[in-house]
Amino acid sequence: MGMTHYMELMMGSWYLLVLFMALPMFLAECYVVSEILLLLSPQTSVGLKTFNRWSAYASTFVIAALALYAGNYFLGVTEWRTWVDVTAAVSYVAAGLPFIYVGLLEAGVVGHELTAVKKGRRAVAAVVLYLILAHAAMVFGMFDPVQFGWQGNGHMMHDMSHEMPEMTAGHYCGGMSPDDLTGMMLPEGHSVPEGYHKMPDGRLMKNGPMMPDMPMHRH
Repeated sequence: MGMTHYMELMMGSWYLLVLFMALPMFLAECYVVSEILLLLSPQTSVGLKTFNRWSAYASTFVIAALALYAGNYFLGVTEWRTWVDVTAAVSYVAAGLPFIYVGLLEAGVVGHELTAVKKGRRAVAAVVLYLILAHAAMVFGMFDPVQFGWQGNGHMMHDMSHEMPEMTAGHYCGGMSPDDLTGMMLPEGHSVPEGYHKMPDGRLMKNGPMMPDMPMHRH
């Protein structure tokens, strides 16, 4: 089973999932709900108007910062895992743009000539666009690239193969014993450790009774 770079970004720890997915969605929904309430009841309390403005600023800052970080992360990708991988990454980064517009709208940098109602409508439309892009990133990001034709070729977790030490007879990853290597992916260009054979999907499998150990070097 493969994984998109979008999911790799968030699956490192539970707090990354909260930071990149749950928090921006929560902030966006807080803002859009308060904006809709203001459109329905323009003569509402000052407290709601204050909450609306500051939720807009907080949402803009957080979502734009996360989109910028994710964009920088995706720039380091050397091998895209089919179109679903690209779609998820582009959608997540592009989702920051509507909220940048919201922040500029609330600050009066753009649309200062608009009435409160027209300004509110534009803000809601921008948030709807954000939600569409964010959900597109989630949906495509959760797909398995292998099901769309991606061949792993030994590459794992954001090209981790470049970080794995060479595995040769007598030199095992991180000083592990041969018993620890079953099921691991063998990077391209690395020799198969003694006592193992390489499966078609690139994983190492220990030689069994029906597959005698093939020595690495013959003397």
